[in-house]
Amino acid sequence: MVHIIKIMIKLENTKSQRLAFFDFLKMFAMFMVLWGHTIQHLQTGDVWGNSMHKIIYTFHLPLFMFISGYFSASSMKLDFIAFLKKKSIQLILPCVTWSIILYLIIYMMNTLINTSLSYSPFFVFFQHFWFLKSLFVCYIISYIGIRLTNSLPLYIILTLLIAHITTTHQIPIMYFSFLCGLLLRIYFNRFMTHYKLLSVMSAIIYIAILTITTGDLPLKGINLIDLIKTHQISPSIIIYLGKILIGISSSIFLVGLMYGLSKINSIKQYLENSYLTKMGRHTLDIYILQSIFLETILPIIKIDKLGGVFSNLNFDIYIVFPILSFLIMIICTEIGILIQRNKTLDFLLLGNTKHFHI
Repeated sequence: MVHIIKIMIKLENTKSQRLAFFDFLKMFAMFMVLWGHTIQHLQTGDVWGNSMHKIIYTFHLPLFMFISGYFSASSMKLDFIAFLKKKSIQLILPCVTWSIILYLIIYMMNTLINTSLSYSPFFVFFQHFWFLKSLFVCYIISYIGIRLTNSLPLYIILTLLIAHITTTHQIPIMYFSFLCGLLLRIYFNRFMTHYKLLSVMSAIIYIAILTITTGDLPLKGINLIDLIKTHQISPSIIIYLGKILIGISSSIFLVGLMYGLSKINSIKQYLENSYLTKMGRHTLDIYILQSIFLETILPIIKIDKLGGVFSNLNFDIYIVFPILSFLIMIICTEIGILIQRNKTLDFLLLGNTKHFHI
């Protein structure tokens, strides 16, 4: 136990100069999230077989988890009460606050435009903002594993087993990426030495799996409890491993690519000063606000029915939706900046504690 905690403390005390390119990657991942959601929620045609939709859903959220795992060292060294308080405020408090707001929005829409949505308060909390709750559970699993063993291999095995107790909020799949991000942080010096080779290998693995698979890969992982009860593995191990590998390989490739580009001074300076990188520091704001606007309000009022605006499948997916996604990102970023100016709203809506001694 002491050994792994010392690793976490050492990692946290090592100042990183690569935050800019990680912020840029977070922006890129969030852009892909919005692009995928515009396709899913606003398109009237058949989108599930679309190649762009399939590509987006292979890596956008695993990349977020990968980056979150990379930066999890600071939390892992805390005592349990401080750890639980920190992550609950950062991840669960915004879910609770925004769920109340979302429920009121749905109630008003039911009343004003007769949408007839029968969302219960519990359903709204459970169903929406699922990624934040999944990330919270990944932190808990990793923290427990670190406290139970001082062996890194045993920690990996133990936490992976715990993650497969439930498939709620895609926890098994998400934890694989979270864990790999943490392992990258531990071995980042070696990664820097071999990043070109690792990036090329990861790109080959990603393309190979993407080419071989047909249709969308499964969103849920293997549930150990169901496995014990039914003696059946669902999804199949090969398909499941394909889902895991395609998410991890794409994350390693993108991190390696951005690390290599950030070694060029002109690109490094651009990343440090770009508005795109700034948006990467507001991904929580963007994720929550797009969940309200893009996943709930727009689909409810059926904006895609207004004159068939979003009925041209290819034109919408490759032209309209990327532009719309980027505009929504800018709006959400600016709203997030406004929220942060009020310390109470910043705390309740975004889980920031910088204005309080908590």
